[in-house]
Amino acid sequence: MIPKSMPSSLAACPRQTSRSVPSSTAWSSYAVNPAPVTRLAVVLAAGSVGVALWLSAIDDWLRLTGWALAACCLIATLRCLGRQHGMLRLSDDAQVRWREESFRLLGSPVVLSWWIRLGLREDRTQRRVVLWLTPDMLGATAHRALRRQLLTLSTDHGERAGG
Repeated sequence: MIPKSMPSSLAACPRQTSRSVPSSTAWSSYAVNPAPVTRLAVVLAAGSVGVALWLSAIDDWLRLTGWALAACCLIATLRCLGRQHGMLRLSDDAQVRWREESFRLLGSPVVLSWWIRLGLREDRTQRRVVLWLTPDMLGATAHRALRRQLLTLSTDHGERAGG
């Protein structure tokens, strides 16, 4: 029911809230899934085990060193891959959202056809994060779109290295 004091043209308009106001910044979203890269981690771990087995034929202390190296490589690779899972959002003015946290680009991103390296600095705590993104993690189409978007960003949006 429309109150008598309110014109009917206003009653038909949807209510504007602060959430429905469009943002002037355009965001692009990229889902990062490291599952295909896990195969690479297994291959690297198997290679490390192979090296450890090869070294074991030479001397006992080298065998222990080789096994320790293989274990460290496997753990480090799996931990690194586990950190790469989430949603990456990049704006036209170089704002970055990674796992619902706000970041700024730290220096210029390294953009190649087969991987992207993004140096990020968190806005709140100034914590630094490095993302290594491959076409396997994003999908070939999303990887190309992200490369294209990063290459079009001007370098003055990112902070200078060490700054």
